[in-house]
Parts: sequence; C-alpha cells; structure tokens
Amino acid sequence: MVTGDDYENRLAEYVRKIAEAAIRWQLDDWGFGQEASGGRVGNGEPGGVVWPPIADGPTADITYEGETINPGRDVYQPWFRSIERHFACFKEIPDPKGFDAGVAAIEKALTMFTLHGQTDVRNGESGFTPSDGSLTGNIQVVADALAGQTSDMVLMYTKTYGPMKMTILFENLRQAVLVANCALLAEQKMWHRAREDVIALARDAETSFNARGGESKISPWNCILAVAEAVKELLPKAANDALNKALPIVKTATDLLTANEGGNPDPVPALDGSSHLEVEDSLVAAIGDLKERIHVAEDLVHDMSRQMVQAMRTEGPSPFHIHGSVGLSKKFTDAAAEIRIDVDVLRRVGTAYVPDVVWVAAKAVDIMMDAAGDGPWERGDWSVGDGGRARGAFNDLLEVIYTFVNSSGAEMVEAGSILAEHAGAIGDVDQQIGEHLDETAQEVDEGTPSGDVSPQLAPQPGVSADQQYSDDAPIHGRLASRLGG
Repeated sequence: MVTGDDYENRLAEYVRKIAEAAIRWQLDDWGFGQEASGGRVGNGEPGGVVWPPIADGPTADITYEGETINPGRDVYQPWFRSIERHFACFKEIPDPKGFDAGVAAIEKALTMFTLHGQTDVRNGESGFTPSDGSLTGNIQVVADALAGQTSDMVLMYTKTYGPMKMTILFENLRQAVLVANCALLAEQKMWHRAREDVIALARDAETSFNARGGESKISPWNCILAVAEAVKELLPKAANDALNKALPIVKTATDLLTANEGGNPDPVPALDGSSHLEVEDSLVAAIGDLKERIHVAEDLVHDMSRQMVQAMRTEGPSPFHIHGSVGLSKKFTDAAAEIRIDVDVLRRVGTAYVPDVVWVAAKAVDIMMDAAGDGPWERGDWSVGDGGRARGAFNDLLEVIYTFVNSSGAEMVEAGSILAEHAGAIGDVDQQIGEHLDETAQEVDEGTPSGDVSPQLAPQPGVSADQQYSDDAPIHGRLASRLGG
C-alpha cells in the first residue's frame, strides 16, 4: 500500500486530475449550459443566479464513462476566454499549463473576479487595481464596512467603489463560492462513482467468466482490462501489484481465445507451455487477487473520500471556506490528504445557503442604490438615524452578511437559516428605507433634521441604551456593541 509522502503526492496528483474533469462533469450534470444575456450561463432560478461558462469539450487526456476530456482546453481556457470577453478590465487572466497549473489558475482567476481597494472607504480613494486583486482583501473591505455604521456602507457605494462596482463585487464573490462548491461536490461524486464502477466491473468480470463454463468468449477479458484501466486511471497506485500480475495473464488468455474463435478447435498452449484450462485457472486466481487488492484500494479511496469531503465541518472554519481573515485557503490548491469535508453540510451550505446569503448582499446594494437617490448621502456626513422598522430590519440584514464573511461553516448554516426565514422582508425593507430617506432628505433641506444624525447607530424605539448593548438586546442593537459601532 502506498503510504507517507508518496501517498500524499499521488493523492494530490489524482485530486488535480479529478477536480479538473469534475468541474465540467458537475456543471453538465446540473444542466447548466445555456448562454444567457451578456455571455453568462444561467439556470433560471429565482434571484438571477449566474454560473461560470460551460466548456465545449470533449477532446482528450481524461476518459470517464466513455467521454474523454482535456480540462485545460475544454474547461478552463473557454472559461478564461469568457472572463476576458465579459470583464474587459481584467487583462492578466492566467493561462493554464496542464494539470499542475489548473487549480492554481482557478484560485488566481477567482481573485481576478473581485475588486481591490482601500479599507478606509471614507478617504474617497478606491485604489482600484484589478490586476493585483485580492479575494481576501475584497472580503475584508466588505467586512470592515459592515463592522462600521450604515453610513460607511453608503459612502462605500457612492463615494469610492460606486454602486455598480459594489454590485459586481458582491456578484463575483458569489461566483467564487459557487465555483469552489461545484468543484468540491464533483470531486466527492467522482471518487465515489469511480470506486463503485471498479468494484462492479470486477464482479461482472468474475461472474461472466464463471457463467461461461470455460467457453471461448473474449468479452470477460476486455472487462478485466477495463477494470485494470479504471483502477490505473481513477484510484491511487495501491493496486499496481495486482495489475502487473493480471495484465500479462489477460493478454495471454486473450491471444489464446482469439485463436480459438478463429477456428482452431483445440486449446492453444500458452507461451509457458500451460494448457488452456491452466491459463483459465490462473486467470481465476488473478481475478481473485485483483478483486482483493481493489477492496484494499477501495478502503484507501474511501478514507480519502471522507477526508476530501468534509471541508464544511461544524467544529471550525473549513479549509475551503472563503473566510474574512484567511481568504481562499491554499489547501484548495494543495489538496492535502488531511483535508476533511462533511458532504451533507457542504451541500446545505454550498447549494442552498451561501448563494442566498450573497444574493441578499447584492440585493442590499440595490436597496441602498435606490434609496440613496436624492437623499442626504450626497452630502457625505449624515447617518440614517432612527428609521424604526426599516433600520432594525436592515441591521438584521447587516448582521447576517457580517456572519457570512467572518464566520465558521456552522455559523454560515445558521445565517442561511435566518435568511430563509426573513427573505420575504427584503421588499419591505427596500420601501421603508426609501421612504425614510425621503423624509430625512426633506428635513435636512429645511434645516430641521430630526432623530440621530451622529455616526453611531441610533437606539431603537422603546429600547434603553443599557438594554441596547446588553446580551439580551435585539440583534440589530447587538450589532453596534459587537462590531464597535
């Protein structure tokens, strides 16, 4: 059995190959392949979720279920060309150079999806430099703004990045999450499917051989060869000894049976002088040995599968989690053997909650864009003030977004649950914020502003200052206390 550094090196090699084929496979399986407006691919779900472009393949290099794929040419290069086409400001999209560079190129491309700027948005200097964009830096910009007062967010939208750039930032963070999630789910699916296929082929080969009663049929030997190829291509090299033993015997038997089918009624002796029946006995033994070693390899792959499909574990931040403090982990490219992913949590977070969270963040941008129209934000130094239900609901939303960019996997799941429960309030928040800003703008124009116009979050109606900053305070009141507002 392969162990130690050799094990990890080979694991990394197969993870890279499988991940590159898996991204295309998973997208195909999910049915994303129709060109939407602007050249993006959409699945028509509510919220306008967009996806990376589908590759055109297949060509060569990876064969699975009869389909041969060259990941660099058929998956990544079309994707990068689409990025270049539809994000014209990104001029330095990496060119993948085979398996070794593929996943690293994905990580770099994800950072190119985002905008990069100063965290102190009140300086009015965005420092927008797409070519050296940092995914971590962009998430931190958002987190810093959410950790301040609401006026910080509005200033970030209107004075530095601008509404359109902020919308793109949130949209592309969602793209990054979806790409990473797609690859992870596909890796898990591909590992399990490969293991099942190999075991099924081995059993079919043995069953077919036994059912023949020694008749001269070439199909079981082809099946055995298919098992060997599947093991060689899709599993670690733990079964190599069995393959090395089985393949020469299979070739000898194939030659033997081909000669018999050609019209020779008598058993043709093998090269070593063995009779036809002796060769068949050797094949039965070889199949048994191969099957046993495949079971060993199955256990190995099962262990690797469990390690590879537990990245959203609940006891702490995931190695694959796009986290406010660490960004996209290098483990995404290293694919180290110790990576563990909980498939169920990953599926819940990746396919349900995370897109919703980021969609709501993008919706928040739209809300602020609409609400800021002719309001006091253009003067640059006014706070929303009290705002009643609208202010409380919007702060609830900020709390959820803050959880998304600064939390562990378990907290992300909880944040998604909150959104699922309160998603219907977004339209009301839009209207309420717009109405409140119109009122505030009129008061400011008349020179008689009411409510709190300081840079602090205003107390909620009926909530004392002491209660507002206690552990029992409403969630929007705790936001200022926890985040230094």
